[in-house]
Amino acid sequence: PEELVRMLKQGGQNEALAALTAMKDRAGASQDELRAMVEAGVPIGLASWKWLANHRLGALEALTIMASSGPATQTSIAQEGLVHCVSGYLSGTMGLAMQLASVKSLTAIATANAPVQSEIGEAGLVPHIVKFLYGTVQELKVAATDCICSLIASHEGNQDRALRCEGTKALVEIAVKASPEQRALATVAVTASQDTLPDLLDLISTGSPATKEFVVKTLVDWVFGNVEVQDRIAREGGIPILVAACKSGTAKLKELAVTLIGRLNKDHPRIQRLVVEADGTLALLELIRSGTPLQKELASTTLGTLVVGHRENQTEAALGGAISELLMLARHGTNVVHVDHRPLCAAVRGEILAVEQHRPRGCQKCAAMTALGCLVGCHSDNQQQALDAGAAPLVLQVLMTSSTPQQKAAAAKLVAALCERNLGVQSALGSAGIIPPLLKMVESGSELEQEAASRALAALCAGHSGNRQLIASGGGTTAVDDLSKSAHPSKGAASLARLQIRPKFHELSSPRLTRAPVPVEHSPLHYLM
Repeated sequence: PEELVRMLKQGGQNEALAALTAMKDRAGASQDELRAMVEAGVPIGLASWKWLANHRLGALEALTIMASSGPATQTSIAQEGLVHCVSGYLSGTMGLAMQLASVKSLTAIATANAPVQSEIGEAGLVPHIVKFLYGTVQELKVAATDCICSLIASHEGNQDRALRCEGTKALVEIAVKASPEQRALATVAVTASQDTLPDLLDLISTGSPATKEFVVKTLVDWVFGNVEVQDRIAREGGIPILVAACKSGTAKLKELAVTLIGRLNKDHPRIQRLVVEADGTLALLELIRSGTPLQKELASTTLGTLVVGHRENQTEAALGGAISELLMLARHGTNVVHVDHRPLCAAVRGEILAVEQHRPRGCQKCAAMTALGCLVGCHSDNQQQALDAGAAPLVLQVLMTSSTPQQKAAAAKLVAALCERNLGVQSALGSAGIIPPLLKMVESGSELEQEAASRALAALCAGHSGNRQLIASGGGTTAVDDLSKSAHPSKGAASLARLQIRPKFHELSSPRLTRAPVPVEHSPLHYLM
């Protein structure tokens, strides 16, 4: 190694060429040789390559090899002026080979080295590298991809520089076509600033199918729990773009777009309304009606987030036929629990979270009943319409025959939503025989079933003496009391039910408890006739 340093520093052109050849051969053959050359000062000797007019390419290749020995060598190479010298070769005046070697050398000295990353960024080289991403030479594009990913890794300054020079779309292309590691780095970069959102939304409209899918998947992770990003997407006109993707994208894009809309409008009344105004309800109903099994399930879930707590949206969805479609899916949907094993890379606070998501989803029947509960909750017209369409026989059948706790819990929650603040529906459901299977769930069901059943009983009894009497006669008072006094997780819901089930003062003074009369047209039994 000492002789190599002497030949590089003091030898002539021939000696320098011989030293470069020997050094590259030895470094490639043995890591021990590489460490020995580093310790002897070979990288500093290589920095003398400025006078090696005929051997610049060889010197760049040798420096790239040397840089793999560690941060100290990377820093020493940078300090010897490599960044400044390389900047002159990126223009292409010395040929493609020099451009390619220059990009590779920058990648080598910047990898996991923040000071060198900063020096390269401050030297103004990031725009040059981004420009290569749009070029036509495939080998140079691949090298530039590696270089940009090395420069932006955990470095906000270079991420901003890449985005300012119209790098958003280029970084998305990196993410779509590159390795998983590069994809993760590019994802972090494009989500580092909300200013990238206009370009990302434009790509959903104009990009290739793979690009559209990547962008929507990235936004699904980005908007989770991030109200500012949710608002910015709405302000930038993203809602109509996403609704259009639900209508005309690939099967995968439709799934992702529906999921993203659900995350955007959840607990966000303004966005809920924007989705409806962009014909989002119709798009979701079409997927519920004729989509793939997963699309039907996701669309049902998203429709629930679209209408929950929003009376105007509830009304319009019901007028559009949502109640009948959801009841149809709840009756004839699949019992399969879909599990999404697709890996997603989530960018949170500039860090990469490579998350293998195993998200168990409920079956189509569960999703449909949950969405229907959101649609009818606190909306007397929709509650009555659902009752008239056969909701009572449906939930009774599920409560009595289903073998899955998830379906029984979903049916119980639907019972609570149907009769909430509606004495007429409370009477109809009580007369239909809903109470006995709910009491059985409280007595011996799973934790999920007990909590849902307790809430359903509380809703059935609220202000309704007839249903209280039915529960008491079925032994429900004891079961609910026992659950409310236990250390069970469903204790809170059971306590609420206990308060509603207890007879009120004016009822105790009455000689007998009577049920409110149920008009024949309100009774769910006539649907079975």
